[in-house]
Amino acid sequence: MEPVKAMQIITDGKNALEKWSDVYHQTRDKMEESTTNHRWDFERRLLFNKTSYMSRICTNLYDITQVLDQFYKFLGPELKEVTGDSQGIDDLLKEVEALKTDFRNMKSVFDDFNAPHWESLVGKFKERVVQIEERAIEFLNRSFQNLRSAEGAFKLLQNFKNIESRERINKKMNEKFVAILTRYGIEVRGYNKIFQRCKERPPISKSTPPTAGAILWARSIFHRAKRPVLSFKTMPHLLQLPEGQAACKEYVELGKEILEYEQSLFEAWQTTAVELAVSCLKNNVLLFDPRKKTYTVNFAKELQLLIREAKYLDQLGGFELPHTVLNVALQQDKYKEYVEQLNLLIDAYNGAVGDLTPVQQKLLQKQIVELDKCLSPGLSPLNWNSLGIGDFIEEGNAGITRFRSYRDQVEKNEERIQNVVTSIEQAVLVRPFDWNRSDVMDPMEFYEFFERHRVAQLEDLVKKYDSIGPFLVKIEETTASSKTGMAPSMMEYYQYWERRIFNAITTMLLRGMSTFQTLFSAGERMRPPLLRVKADCNGSEIDDNALHSVFKLVSQLLKNTVYSANAFVRWMDGTCRSVPPQQGQEDEQQQMFTFYRDVKDNPALIDMTINIQNSIQKIFSIIDKFLRYWRRYDDRWKLWDPKWKQDLEKVKEKKPPFVFFDAHICVYKGLADSLAAYPPEKDIGFVRIDSTAIVAAIRSQAMDWVAGYGDILRQLANKDLLRIQAEISEFWEQLQEAPDSLDKLKFILSVISQILSVSMDMEMRMQDVRERYRTLTLYNCSYDLQELEDANALAEQWRLLKDEALTKDRRMVRVKERFAAVTTDQVEEFSETCKELLTVFKREGPGSDLPLDEGAELMKKYDIQVKQFQRRREELVKAQTLFNLPVQGYPELLQLEKDLRLLQQVYKVFSDHTAMVNEFSNAFWTKVDIASLAKGADEFDKLVRRMPKDTKELGELSTFNKLEEVVTSFKAAVPLIQQLKSDLDLSKETCYFIVVGLVVICCRLLIFYSGCFAANRRAAMQFESEVLEEQQTNETEVDI
Repeated sequence: MEPVKAMQIITDGKNALEKWSDVYHQTRDKMEESTTNHRWDFERRLLFNKTSYMSRICTNLYDITQVLDQFYKFLGPELKEVTGDSQGIDDLLKEVEALKTDFRNMKSVFDDFNAPHWESLVGKFKERVVQIEERAIEFLNRSFQNLRSAEGAFKLLQNFKNIESRERINKKMNEKFVAILTRYGIEVRGYNKIFQRCKERPPISKSTPPTAGAILWARSIFHRAKRPVLSFKTMPHLLQLPEGQAACKEYVELGKEILEYEQSLFEAWQTTAVELAVSCLKNNVLLFDPRKKTYTVNFAKELQLLIREAKYLDQLGGFELPHTVLNVALQQDKYKEYVEQLNLLIDAYNGAVGDLTPVQQKLLQKQIVELDKCLSPGLSPLNWNSLGIGDFIEEGNAGITRFRSYRDQVEKNEERIQNVVTSIEQAVLVRPFDWNRSDVMDPMEFYEFFERHRVAQLEDLVKKYDSIGPFLVKIEETTASSKTGMAPSMMEYYQYWERRIFNAITTMLLRGMSTFQTLFSAGERMRPPLLRVKADCNGSEIDDNALHSVFKLVSQLLKNTVYSANAFVRWMDGTCRSVPPQQGQEDEQQQMFTFYRDVKDNPALIDMTINIQNSIQKIFSIIDKFLRYWRRYDDRWKLWDPKWKQDLEKVKEKKPPFVFFDAHICVYKGLADSLAAYPPEKDIGFVRIDSTAIVAAIRSQAMDWVAGYGDILRQLANKDLLRIQAEISEFWEQLQEAPDSLDKLKFILSVISQILSVSMDMEMRMQDVRERYRTLTLYNCSYDLQELEDANALAEQWRLLKDEALTKDRRMVRVKERFAAVTTDQVEEFSETCKELLTVFKREGPGSDLPLDEGAELMKKYDIQVKQFQRRREELVKAQTLFNLPVQGYPELLQLEKDLRLLQQVYKVFSDHTAMVNEFSNAFWTKVDIASLAKGADEFDKLVRRMPKDTKELGELSTFNKLEEVVTSFKAAVPLIQQLKSDLDLSKETCYFIVVGLVVICCRLLIFYSGCFAANRRAAMQFESEVLEEQQTNETEVDI
C-alpha cells in the first residue's frame, strides 16, 4: 500500500478512537440534563484506557509512515537521474525497507500487554532513521564530489529544491552553494590553462579548415565558461558573494584573451588569401602523368581550402572577408560542377582506355592517339579563368564516344573469338559415363563409346576454329582499314590469339585426360565398372589374351585423345591464315602443320599420361593377381594333375576307410558347390572380370575327382559286402556240425564264441559298408541299387545268425557240463606245474648265485619255456570261457614273467657290454680307438647308474650288483689302457706300476668272467692281495 493511503487510513482510525470519548461525554451530558435523579457514570479506566492506547499507537504509526514516505520521495527516480548513482540509492532503499521488518513481525499491535515491546521498537526505529539520514547526507556529499562541473552541481541543487526530504537533508543542501562558486572559479582557471596550452596548435575537427577551426575551438572554450554564469544569474545573490565576484573577474579576463586570439588568426589568414586565390585560378584544368599515362583534374587543394575557410568565417560572423576571396567563394558551385564534369570525363576516358589489355592497346594505338588529341587543350591553354571549359568537356566526351564505338566493334568480334576459344577449352572430349546404366559394355563397345563422341566433338570444334580467321579480318577492317588477314599492325594480335588457342587446346586435352584419370583410377570403390572382360582357361593355364586386348584399346583411347590436337592447323607467321599442307617425300602423304607438335611435349600432359598409365598398370596387376588366384585350385588340389589316375589306383590298393573317401569327396564336392555359389563376376577398378568359364572348368574337373573317388569307394564297398556275406555263410555252415566228440564240441563252441565275440566288430564292419553306400548316395556317385539293398540286408542276416548260435549253445548244456569237469582237472594240474617251475627258477635260475655268462644261457632256456606255458594258459582260459567256467588266475606264472622281464634288462646290458669288450679285444693294439672305448665305457656306466632309478626292483637283485661291478671295473681300467698305448717315454718304475695295476684289474675281472665258483674266487682274491703287498714293498724301495 502507498504511504499516502496508509496515512489516511491511520488518521481515520485515530479520529474514530478519539470520537468515542467525545460522543460518550455528549451522550452523558444529554442524559444528565434529561433526568435529574439518575447519573450516567462508568469507570473511565474501563471505558477509555484501551481507546487512548490505540490512539497513541495510531499516532506512532502515522509518524513511522510519514518518515517512510519522506525517504521514498527523496530516494526516488529524480534523485537517481540527478546523481546517476542508482546502486547507492538502491542500498539506501534497502535500509529503509528494513525499518518495516520489526513492526511486521509484531502480532498484536493494539494490545496494551505489548506496550513495552512497542515502545522499544519505536525507539529503535528513530535511532535507525537518524543513521539513514547520516548515510543519505554522506551519499549527497559523495555525489557532489563526483560532479564534473559547477554547472552540474548548481543544477543538482536546483533539482533538490523540488524533492521533498527530511529537514536535516534540506539544511545540508543549502550549504553547497558556496562550494559551487569555488568550483566554478577552479573551472575557469582550468579553461584558461587549456587555452594557453593549446592555442598554438588547437585541436580541430576533421571537417573544419585550420583558421576557422582554431577560432571555433577558442569560442567553444568561452561558451563552456559562459554557461554557468548564465545559470548563476537566476540567483543574483550568489554573484554578490566574494566567491562569486572573484569567479566573474576570472571569466571576463578569459573572454578578452580569446577575443584577441581570434582577431590575430583572421588577420594572418587575410594577408595570404588574396594572392593564393589568384595563383590557383591560373592552373590548367588537367594534368597528365606520363609514367602512369593517366589524366587528373588540376583543381588545387589550397583553393578548395580557401573557399571552405571563407564560408566558415562568414558563418562564424564578426569578420569582413576580402572581395576577391569572397568572389571565389561565391563561384564555388560553378567550380564544383566543372570539377565533377571533368572527373566524369576522366572516368569515361579511363573506362574506355584504362582497362584495355596490352594487346588491345597496341591494336587500338591509332585511335588512342586521336582521343588524346581531344584532351590536349585541358593541358594547355585552358585554366580555371577560361570561359571554354564547357566546350572542352563536350569535345572530350565526343572523342571518347568515337573511341568507344571502335572498341565496341573490336570487342564484339573478340567476344565471338573468345566464345570459340572457350568452346575449345571447355570441350568435353571424353564422353561423360552413364553410371546408372544396368549393363556393362564389352571392350570394343567401350572403345566406340568414347571414340565416336571424341570424333564428333572434334568435327564441331574444327568448324568453330576455322571461323576465327574471318572474325580477325573484321577486326583488321575496323582498326587498319584492310581485309588481308595479314596486317603488320596486327602481328602481335595474331600471336596473342594463337597462344590463347594453344592454351585452350592444352586445357581441353588436360581435362580429357583428367576425366580418363578419374575413370581409370583405382580409388573409387563404390563406382560400377566401365567394361567387362571374359576370362578363360586352357586346362590349368589362364588365358590372358582378352586382358591384353583391353590394355591395347585403353592405350589407344589415351593416344587418340592427345592426338586430337592434330585437327587444329596452325597459322602462318604474322597472319591468321592456315598453313597449307606440306609436301613430303614421294612415298609420303602431305603433312599438316598443327598444334600437336607443341602440345604433345607439354610436361603436365606427359605427367598425367604417365599417371593414368600407372593407374591402369596397377589395376591390371591386380587383375593378373586375381587371375593367378584361380591357379591355386590346381596348385592346392592338383585338379589337372596328369598322374591323377595313377594316384587313384594307389588309393585303391591301400584300401583306406570310408572316412578317407568321405573327406576327399566332400572336399572336391564342396569345392564344386562353393564355386557354384561363388559370384562369377568381380569388379576390379574399372574392369569387371567375368570368370564364368574358369569356374565351370574348375567345377567340371572337381566333379571328375568326385566321380573317381566314388568309383573306388563303390568297388571297395562291394568287396567288403561280398566278404561279409561269405563270412556269414561260412558261419552258417560251421554251426551245422554235430558235437559228437570233444574236439567237435570245442569247435562248435569256439564258432559260437567267435560269432558272439566278433559281433561288435561285425556290426562295425556292416555299419562301415552301409556308410560307404550312404556316402555314395550323399554325393550322387553311381552304384548298383542291388548292392545298396544287400548292404542294408546285412544287419538282418547277422541277427538271424546270432539267434541260431545262441539256440545251438542252449541245446549243448549237458555236453558242456561233462567236458567242463575235464577242463577243471586240467586247470588244477597246470597250476601245480606253474608252482614247480617258479620254485626251480628261484633256486637254479639266472637270478641265482651264478656267473653272468651262465645266467645269460639260462635266460634263453627259460624264455622258451615261459612262452610254452603262456600258450597253454591261453588254451585253458579259452576252454574255461567256452564252458562258462570262472577263469583261473596263475599268480606263479605272472610272478615268473615279472622276474624274467627284470632279468632280461640286466642280461641285455651285460650282453651289450660283453659284445663291446670283445669288439675292442679282437682289434689290433695299434688300431684300438681309446676315445671310443672310453666313451662306450662311460655310456654303460651311466646306463647302469640310471637303471635303479627307472626301475626300483633292479637295485634289489644280486645279478644287477654283479653287472654294476663289472661295468665299473672296466671303466676304471680304461685310463691304464690309454696310458699304455701312449707314445710317451716312461721310466722303469712307472712301467712297473702300470703292469702291477693291470695285473690287479685282470684279477678282479677274472673273478666275474671266469667260471669259478666261490673257492676259485677266494683264490683269485688272495692272489690279488699278494700282488698288492709286493707293490707296496717295491714302492718303499723306490722311495729309498
